[in-house]
Amino acid sequence: MTPMVEPFRGRSLVNALAGLPRQTVLVDVNAPRAVRRSVIGGSWRGLRWVLAACALQVALFAHGDGEGRRYDIDIREADAPAALRKLAEQTESLLLFPFELAEDRRANPVVGRYTIEEALARLLDGSGLAGVLTNQRVISVVREEPTVERGEPMTAATETNVPPVPSRTPLLRRIGATVAAVLAAPGVFAGESGDAGSGDQPIEVIVVTAEKREENLLDVPVTMTAFSNQMIEELGMTSHDDLEQLVPGLQFQDEGTQTGQGTTIRGIGTRLAGETVSDLAVATYVDGVYTLGLYGVAPNMFDLERVEVARGPQGTLHGRNSIAGAISYFSKRPTDHWDLLVHTEFTDQFSQRYGVAFGGPITDDILFRINGSYYQGDGAQENIGFGNDYDAPDQTFLAPQLRFKTDRMDLNLRYTSLNDDGSPRTQVLLENVDRSIPQSRNPNPAQSLNAFYLWDGSIPSVPADCPPGRPAWECGDVKNVLNVNRNSVGSSTAEQTTIAFSFELNDNYTLRYNFGDTDNFSDVQVDQDQTNRVASADDPLRAADADVPLVDEEKHVLYDYTERSHEIQLVPNLDGQFNFIVGAFTYENTSAWFVPFYVHTQPWVNVNVDDAARAAGYAGGCEQALGFFTGIIGAASSPEEAIERGQPGNYWACPEGTDHSQFLDFRVIGSSETQAAFVNAEYQVNDEWLVSGGLRYTEDEKSQDLNGGVAIFSFAFIGPFPFAIYFDDKEPNPRSWGATIGHVSLEYSPDEDRLIYGRISTGYRAGNFQTKSDAPPRLVKEETLVNYELGIKGLFMDGRLRLTSGVFFNDFDDYQISGSIEPQGGTQERITDGLFDQYSASPIIRFTNNIKDTKIWGAEVDFIYYIDENWRLSGFYAYLDSEIGPHREVVRGHPNPETDFWDHIDFNTGEMVTSEYILPSDMTGNQLPLQPNHKFALTASYERPLTGTIGGHLQLLGTYSWVDERASDLSNFDISTMPSYGRFDVRGTWTSPDEAIAATLFVQNVFDEIGVIEYLHLSTHWTPRQGTLTDPRLVGLEVRWRPGL
Repeated sequence: MTPMVEPFRGRSLVNALAGLPRQTVLVDVNAPRAVRRSVIGGSWRGLRWVLAACALQVALFAHGDGEGRRYDIDIREADAPAALRKLAEQTESLLLFPFELAEDRRANPVVGRYTIEEALARLLDGSGLAGVLTNQRVISVVREEPTVERGEPMTAATETNVPPVPSRTPLLRRIGATVAAVLAAPGVFAGESGDAGSGDQPIEVIVVTAEKREENLLDVPVTMTAFSNQMIEELGMTSHDDLEQLVPGLQFQDEGTQTGQGTTIRGIGTRLAGETVSDLAVATYVDGVYTLGLYGVAPNMFDLERVEVARGPQGTLHGRNSIAGAISYFSKRPTDHWDLLVHTEFTDQFSQRYGVAFGGPITDDILFRINGSYYQGDGAQENIGFGNDYDAPDQTFLAPQLRFKTDRMDLNLRYTSLNDDGSPRTQVLLENVDRSIPQSRNPNPAQSLNAFYLWDGSIPSVPADCPPGRPAWECGDVKNVLNVNRNSVGSSTAEQTTIAFSFELNDNYTLRYNFGDTDNFSDVQVDQDQTNRVASADDPLRAADADVPLVDEEKHVLYDYTERSHEIQLVPNLDGQFNFIVGAFTYENTSAWFVPFYVHTQPWVNVNVDDAARAAGYAGGCEQALGFFTGIIGAASSPEEAIERGQPGNYWACPEGTDHSQFLDFRVIGSSETQAAFVNAEYQVNDEWLVSGGLRYTEDEKSQDLNGGVAIFSFAFIGPFPFAIYFDDKEPNPRSWGATIGHVSLEYSPDEDRLIYGRISTGYRAGNFQTKSDAPPRLVKEETLVNYELGIKGLFMDGRLRLTSGVFFNDFDDYQISGSIEPQGGTQERITDGLFDQYSASPIIRFTNNIKDTKIWGAEVDFIYYIDENWRLSGFYAYLDSEIGPHREVVRGHPNPETDFWDHIDFNTGEMVTSEYILPSDMTGNQLPLQPNHKFALTASYERPLTGTIGGHLQLLGTYSWVDERASDLSNFDISTMPSYGRFDVRGTWTSPDEAIAATLFVQNVFDEIGVIEYLHLSTHWTPRQGTLTDPRLVGLEVRWRPGL
């Protein structure tokens, strides 16, 4: 539940302390950096008193609440004012002292579990100061009197001239105050409240590290969204799909099959077809360590400290430069107090989650934490066919941590292991296929048969009366249901080791080091033909439901990568107006992407090739037939001959064994290395103005070890047996790209509640290799982006409204796009396609090109508003649009294409034929894919204490999110545009009086509205229109147990 603070009835905090001298200043953790730094550094001249209202990790108790209570204290500052402020933060107290009294005095380090009185005594021992704690939980500081024995507990305020503070109504308020923690604090109380029944409400404050410093979200001049651990639990976030619903500009696509745009921010994503060694547009970090993929990053989003999503170019302070944005996950670290969290969840889909997190001190300096989870389910994607239900997790996760912490050093070691043997989800059909024609639209002869020809089965994802070729949503509701005969099989693992180290060189400089090592393997196997057809009892090559050839295919995707990174930073904390960060980053990875396709019903699938060749009249078997064939087409028949011909890795061969069902296997193996150095600096001009900027130089080197694969074909003019062709279009030499990027920001804080900023930042994504070695150009150019941004952040309406908003414009150049792009020099000039160009029915091949002069613009606003002490509203709205530069590309599935004719050799007969092919379409000025013009989410929360026998606390919460229609590709055709959709979730949470137990009943997707999140209106492999859908309605019970240890 969202923490609440009982307001001062009928008066603001400023008025409650009206007895203070006129120059007393109220400083809140919500105040801008200019205010906080000037107070802490003592640069405000003429101020005699400083009031540091530190409400970090606050629980506002009644009189005497907390007497004898021990706190986890970690204070290392030697400067007395800064050390006292830390004490107030860590003990949930208010602090009141004359600044001049403590100025230039030294404090003692205090680390351990102490009462406030004990910590005060240790902190100020020998400083000439004494601390006093009032029964209203106000810490005051006075000169040490000779009559007061050092170290004696101080519990009265009668010896000071501190004015009395009105008592508070007891109400619980939780906030974290550790390094990089999520903080919640009361809002800034700027004036008198209205009647006695109203008052200033708290605004949850999230401290983020987007600029590698711990800062209030309202102080960071970047458009970003952050979720604390409490928000993650409150909103029921367990997956990336949940995160997508609540973040402006963020879209995810299915990564199991490595197709589509991947993770996208503001329409900039990455084609994940594995065709090139490309950088990701959106970077992902785990505890500050960059990682290539999303799989295994934050399973179930359990035991996270927070999640940050920064939009716009990143890199001057992040490990890996990213042109679109970054998503950062921060796990909870070990602390020096014992804690235990047990989490369970059960749903009507027969899925269940279990999670346990436990940790505490081993010794004073050695801490540990371990969390593990298990997620299992029967399958969210129903299959009415012979195969199993899809999207059925069977996931086990373990993450132990060990932390060594002293006064100056902090070393955290974390290892994670994820294993998932469940069945992955897959794409579903989004059209009724024409069942009256025997041939498909696929020009590949091995996949030219129409799998649906005369099939009597249903396509349950599409309304039954929808005409063939029409998008399913135009006829009614789509359903996330399959009818296939092949099982979904998955076997995926992810292991990661991270090291986070910091060492205080002295009072002004800290050295930080991050290390990451990841080994990730994903294995997904799904039905490819999308039917439930099986073989007849009499003939394994004929369908059981009709006397037609059987098409039974599977698709297998294997993605394996290893990566390692090092990052070192020097982080000063200088008194005065200037601060900076300088660092260096190195990264290396190796990735392998294999996509085998299986056809189980070709006549030659189980033949012995030598025997079949001899039966066809080749006395020398397959080798004689192969020599005859390669002589006709002028190709190599061995690896050695391929090298002699200047085409290494490209040759024909006789397939071995008697299982030739794997007719095609795409393979890409590559590696990359990155080295970068960066510096960021800021200058506090005065209390209102701050200027900051950063530079980063990055150099990327990439290499290809393999860019090809193997395919098996038969030729009617040769005989009823297949040949295998090995092909490799790799770039033989490593290639390098490099760039300098940076940003400059100007921040203006008209008062302590608001920040107005302007920011110019540049982004860069390295180039990569072509999918075809003969494609023009041979290498893909790097992308560049200039981002212009204006924003306003602050607290309004007496601190009850937190508002962040921004507008942006991106000048995006050399946008990398893979497609069948218009050939150079006209349509009749052939772009060679390796060993297949003689047989291709089109002169146009698929390769990667750059689009110049693309423009992106938009606006975002998000808010939290406390209506009263029971009701809260929060949400966001985002507008997004774009125009791509000059570009022409072939659109597969074009509703009314222009065509031309091309002469080529028929694959089956070996005869010269003429085929009609589709000409490229002009797409200049179209919108980028996955860019909804409008997207919003609204959450309403009602909470109140419960009386009577049950007691405790009740929260009712509802969230509605909506995503506008989006283009699935650059064509922007209506037929390829994904429809808008909404999602409504409701949750009811009861928390026990001692807050040890929280039980939640929830319904996700109340109206069972299914949305399309990925759409291939005619896929790369010429299969019918299909896509990835959102999950159906889910009803469940969730219980969390946090016993006091």
